[in-house]
Amino acid sequence: MVMDDLRTIVEFLTEMAPSLSLELLRTIEVWVHQCYWNYAVLPEGMRDDQALVKARVQVEAATITFRNNVNAVDDFVIYKTLVGHDSVLAPAWKNKAFRYRQLTEYRAKQIDEFVASVDEASADLWFDRICRYACTESDDLATFCEFAKFLERLAETKPSIALSYIARIEEPLTRFLPSLLVGLMRSKQHANALVQIETWLNAGEHLGPITWYFQLADPLDEFLLRRALETAIRHEDRVAVRNALIAATRQFSNHPGGLVDTIFLPALRYLDACGDFTWLHLPFDTWLQSPIIHALNEEQAGVVLESLVRYPRLEHSAENVVAAIAERWPASVIAFLGMRQALSRTDDAPRHYVAMPYAIYELKNPLTAALGIVLEGAKKWYGDAHQLFTYEGGRLLASVFPDLSGGLRDQLEKLISGGNEQDLAFVLSVLSAFLGQPNIFELVRKIVAMLPPGNPLLQKAKSALMETDGVSGEFGFAELYAERKKLLVPWLSDPSEQVRKFASEINQFLEQRIATENRSAETSIALRKLQLWGRVRQQYGGLTSFTLREGNGLGLSCGGPNGFRTRVSGVRGQRPRPLDDGTQPSKRGIIDDRRAERNSFCEELPIPSCRAGPCRANPIGSGSTDTGPVFPTPCQHILYPMGIEAWQDRKGKLINVSGRTKTSLYCQR
Repeated sequence: MVMDDLRTIVEFLTEMAPSLSLELLRTIEVWVHQCYWNYAVLPEGMRDDQALVKARVQVEAATITFRNNVNAVDDFVIYKTLVGHDSVLAPAWKNKAFRYRQLTEYRAKQIDEFVASVDEASADLWFDRICRYACTESDDLATFCEFAKFLERLAETKPSIALSYIARIEEPLTRFLPSLLVGLMRSKQHANALVQIETWLNAGEHLGPITWYFQLADPLDEFLLRRALETAIRHEDRVAVRNALIAATRQFSNHPGGLVDTIFLPALRYLDACGDFTWLHLPFDTWLQSPIIHALNEEQAGVVLESLVRYPRLEHSAENVVAAIAERWPASVIAFLGMRQALSRTDDAPRHYVAMPYAIYELKNPLTAALGIVLEGAKKWYGDAHQLFTYEGGRLLASVFPDLSGGLRDQLEKLISGGNEQDLAFVLSVLSAFLGQPNIFELVRKIVAMLPPGNPLLQKAKSALMETDGVSGEFGFAELYAERKKLLVPWLSDPSEQVRKFASEINQFLEQRIATENRSAETSIALRKLQLWGRVRQQYGGLTSFTLREGNGLGLSCGGPNGFRTRVSGVRGQRPRPLDDGTQPSKRGIIDDRRAERNSFCEELPIPSCRAGPCRANPIGSGSTDTGPVFPTPCQHILYPMGIEAWQDRKGKLINVSGRTKTSLYCQR
């Protein structure tokens, strides 16, 4: 039984508990605690089963024994109180509803008791404990929330003991140094803490934890932060430099002062020179609403943007920074985007560099509000590299102004009315980025009306109308071209002869493409179906005749020997559904051979024509392969994966005979 096995496991863990590490033991207690509550009460329908009742009592007893044994060790109780967000504390064994609020309050009381128990006599014992607890490995910051609070509270209320701890601090306790410093700077011995920090800075030690501490410092000592940054740069400690930059960012609201010029920008320049972009991934916050970014003047914003020119992809955090700057300095952002495009065309571009984002999100609103600046910048981008503009600058415009919204249509119409050929070429490049949306057709029509016959821009106008971002289904392109053809109907009655001629040429092109795409799709469908039957025939054999039908075009349907129709279902696995007429199904694929056509299913496949002939056909049910009449005209022919190659071969005859609607092809292999 499951409960018997569970009891055995819990008893084994109880025996092993003294030899397990604190973290492993804490994790096991979480699991045992879940088992305890899972079997605290049996479901109503099982309470009469005495064997289950007895097994449940034994499981409960085993879990209680485990709880009592492991919680008899004070070191473990202290550890799980300070470490682990999901630790099982004493009230959780008695109250299943013990939740976050009660847990936080309970831990706060326990921390106060732990701090009160630390004195000169027990200082070494506690130092040993916190060093061991700090060795716990975890990438979840919630693991050490209470541990950090304990250290902060200890340093604030027992500063002498905390100073003795940091005087001999070593890894991995060093990563909790910021919590100790926060407490010490609130204590009566903050002056001694400052002396210790100066000592470390002079020696170039613990720069990462010190600069991290400044994110939490209240009040902030800006001079000391600048000293720490200078020391970090001198010792080439990029982690400490990044921490100083983040500290300036988080402290800016309460201490604006000179943090931008003395901390933020110097740290940013250093990281930029190192090619380090880790500062972009701001923990817990977003750059989009960062006060320090919104407070930058135009020159300072330029420094930030310049540092992002070589960033591989303008996405997520990077876009948030640029969007925040664009709210005040859109012209600087447009110039920045131009620099990225210029860099992408050089050999100096970083690997996997993408100058412009395929789609923008946070940048959309600030750039929409600066249409004039964006359009002027786009015209400059077009002049610098008109071949790539549609896929870079044009794509950005299409993302910022979807459906030609935000006043973009009016601005493009003004450029068109000016009649300047350079402007017309620019507008066509912009419209090409909208991927053939219906709302661009009227603008393209106006451009075509202004162009003389034979102008190269006419071909560009055609390309703008044919652009697409993709289709779905076998007939997707045929349907797309049919829709485009409908949009050109008003062009055929336009007063401009140039527009009418252009539309007529496009219509002819679209008709050819529609026919080509339909043939291609039909052939592809037929080939896939025949490949299916080829696999079925290869696996099961016996599928040796086919039937030709005539209706809306010639087609092919599978049949059995001597004209028996073969009922075929899609392969649905090892057990296809049985026939609705009660006949016995065979293995998957071929289900049943039947004469009754009204209940038969057959796959019918269109087949393209050939120029082979004459051909011979045999009536259904004749059982013959060479007695059918000769039909002199070309037959329907395709190279099938089943070995059927030419209908005029003696081994295979297939044609529509006058006066008959179906004939059979026999493939004797």
